[in-house]
Amino acid sequence: MSKQWEWAPPTLQEEIERKSFEALDWLITSAALGKLSDAQFSTGLDTLFMAVNGLVRGQAFLDLMSAAQSEADAGSVNERRVFMRKDGQVVVLAWEVGSMRVTVSMYREAALVAQRHFDFDSYAEAKSGLQARAQAFIKMGLTEI
Repeated sequence: MSKQWEWAPPTLQEEIERKSFEALDWLITSAALGKLSDAQFSTGLDTLFMAVNGLVRGQAFLDLMSAAQSEADAGSVNERRVFMRKDGQVVVLAWEVGSMRVTVSMYREAALVAQRHFDFDSYAEAKSGLQARAQAFIKMGLTEI
C-alpha cells in the first residue's frame, strides 16, 4: 500500500502571518496607486502593527513594516486655513496632526512679518483651537481663501 499525501490545514500562526502580509501588501499597493492618502496609509500601518504586534514572529514582516512606516513618516499631515485681511495681509493658521501647537503666521507681500505659536494641553484641544481661531478671524472680517 502506498503512502498517500495528506493535507493538513494551516496553523493559526501561519494564518496570522499570511493575513498580516496580505494586509501590509494591500496597504503598500493602495498607497502606491493613490487609493490611500498619506494619512490613511500611516493610520493603516499603525493599526495593522498594533493588531499583530507580538503575534507575527517573522523578521521579514517587521523589516517590511519598518520600511513602510519610515516611508509614511516622511511626510507630515497639516491642516491649514488661509485668510486675507482687507489690507492685503495674509494670515495662515497651521496645525500639524499629532502636535499640540497651532501656529499663526502673517505675510505681507509674500514675506513673513509675524508668527505666533499657541500651545495646548492635548492634540484634540489644538485641533479645536485651530477651528476656534479660524471662526474668530471670520468674525473679525477676514476672508478665507
